[in-house]
Amino acid sequence: FTTVLSVRVCTPFSGCEAVQSRLYQISGVNPQLTPPPGKVDYGTQVTIATNVSSRTLISFAATPPAEDNSPEWMPYESPLIVTSNLTFHVRTLRPAHAAETWTFRYRVARLPRPEIIPAGGPFTGSIPIQLFPTPSHAVVHYTLDGSEPTEQSPEYSSPLSVSEDVTLKAKSFLV
Repeated sequence: FTTVLSVRVCTPFSGCEAVQSRLYQISGVNPQLTPPPGKVDYGTQVTIATNVSSRTLISFAATPPAEDNSPEWMPYESPLIVTSNLTFHVRTLRPAHAAETWTFRYRVARLPRPEIIPAGGPFTGSIPIQLFPTPSHAVVHYTLDGSEPTEQSPEYSSPLSVSEDVTLKAKSFLV
């Protein structure tokens, strides 16, 4: 941030002189996250950089730990990979400065499509169809009429038995 410091010099013999002002730039440790917090695709890598030399810690605790040496703080060493909705805290440490803490949130906007086995095509008789969520900790909702699945659509739990023409659509959702 920027601040202006104004000084008036006064002595018992000469009185007060005119006010002198100087502009000072105060730089804190501002973590820069790439990409910025918000909605991202599944598997996005998040990097953290700071504008000054500092030690950077991260924590995934619900609230930032009060003590810097808490086991919930980990050194930041490599990009974070967003595989679910994610809230984390960043703390920067510099010698002779107070620790600063920020909270950031990422939300997965789009997940990869679930795997459908077997792939579509013509079949005779009845065929079992399996749906595999991507990522594995997601749930799959599906439709058989070609409409886009929502979280209100049926949830896949076991192979589907299909014996007539259908247009199967499936979508992964985070739990």
